[in-house]
Amino acid sequence: MKPKGGGGGGKVVDDPAKEYFAVGIHIAEFIWTLRVSLGDFAAIEASRGLPKAENYMFWISWYIIVIVTCVIFLNFIVAEASASYAKVTETLVPIMWREKAALIAECEDMTMNRFITHNKFPKYLIVRQLD
Repeated sequence: MKPKGGGGGGKVVDDPAKEYFAVGIHIAEFIWTLRVSLGDFAAIEASRGLPKAENYMFWISWYIIVIVTCVIFLNFIVAEASASYAKVTETLVPIMWREKAALIAECEDMTMNRFITHNKFPKYLIVRQLD
């Protein structure tokens, strides 16, 4: 155990892997990597106690993990956005027609009876569709 910081304030750095003692080394490394990839950068404190070669390997691994998780996350975001766009575009035309019909019905309900004529408010609407 090394004193924390250069001042020797009397604080002792605990074992950085003590919370993973019961799960085993492989699962502990997986959980630790997951923590770091999700943004818990407090776990990086453990790199201070590593030898120089292991510290280089730590940072190389860390950069690779962060880049890969960012690519996976951004890929997921793009996939969800495109799925939402496809869902909206396939239901857009029926929703527009329903909203137009609701606006026409609201207009008819708010118009006074003396202004309602057969020419302005016909009994049926004929809609033509072009192929």
